[in-house]
Amino acid sequence: MITIGICDDDELSREVLKEFCQRYFGKDYDFCTVTYRSAEAVLSGTLPDILLLDIEMEGMSGIELKDLLGEREKRVRICFITSHSELAVEGYGDGVFGFLVKPLEYERFAVKMKLMVRDLESANCYIVIERKKGDSRKVHLSDVIYLRASDKYVYLYLTGETAPCFDGRGIGFWTEELADKGFALCHRSCLVNLAWVSGIEGNRVRLLNGEELPISRRARKDFQERYSRHLFRNAKR
Repeated sequence: MITIGICDDDELSREVLKEFCQRYFGKDYDFCTVTYRSAEAVLSGTLPDILLLDIEMEGMSGIELKDLLGEREKRVRICFITSHSELAVEGYGDGVFGFLVKPLEYERFAVKMKLMVRDLESANCYIVIERKKGDSRKVHLSDVIYLRASDKYVYLYLTGETAPCFDGRGIGFWTEELADKGFALCHRSCLVNLAWVSGIEGNRVRLLNGEELPISRRARKDFQERYSRHLFRNAKR
């Protein structure tokens, strides 16, 4: 799930930005919005992935908050909100994707949001496979076709490799780890990269490499919903 923070001491601006987020992501995208009335409030809880940040507020300014966030371990992608575009020049730096000028326009908002979402997704595109103690391997998510459970372990089927790669953790671990990264269970022992799905026919999931995997009755509804959201997100890119 992507968390969008909206920090503005003006209630109307917060509501407009919430509506823009709903319009951009729609019902089929896994996201949530969190609103803040002050910069200090942002620092008091879990940091969002993306922050729509007003520059001029009572107390700490948006630019001051940006500098403090730069010291945190988590990288927050920021788009400034301002009534005076000349002020936004001071706010540029790592993690800043520009600014929006009030009165806010949806088309400009959508351009900035698209850039931030792409950057967020690209930062989460690798996993580390633990083949055995002290032996690990970094793999790009796009190279993972699917994972199949075997007892308490899993085998990962990767592009360009004839034999699957062993990992010492179970399917439950990987289901949670990859839940927001475009993977879904087609049955309890098989986790599929939705980017590799070409379609669903009857009780089978067809993959782009020609393989077919069974889909269980229990998993069908959730799998179809996740696949629909995946297609929706790709259509927005």
